[in-house]
Amino acid sequence: MSDHVNGAVNFIKDTQTRIKDLGARRDELKKDIGPICSGPSSQTGSGSGSGSSRSYPASVMVQPCVSGFEVVVSSSASGLEAWPLSRVLEVLHKQGLEVISSLTARVNERLMYTIQVEVGLHIL
Repeated sequence: MSDHVNGAVNFIKDTQTRIKDLGARRDELKKDIGPICSGPSSQTGSGSGSGSSRSYPASVMVQPCVSGFEVVVSSSASGLEAWPLSRVLEVLHKQGLEVISSLTARVNERLMYTIQVEVGLHIL
């Protein structure tokens, strides 16, 4: 019985360490990806823009999943805030992440990328 408890304790400690490491990687990704979506059109200012042409800046959400983690990117489908999938994949690759799957959808003039990634073995 104590072997099972020790195994569970070790598993929990290992999982906590992996969560912290993935959180640090997430923060690095957000920092690296941030400059991509910060352009002149993502800054708000007092101007003569119409309310109907309001554009929202790109957003990135990273969450753990079974085989690594999931990166969800939402950006404008056109204009200065359009965020090409190739650029997102390039940043992920530079971070040593391996893309497992990718799904792209266009929703209300926005591009949504859902990308499953795992940390490359050379990073661990």
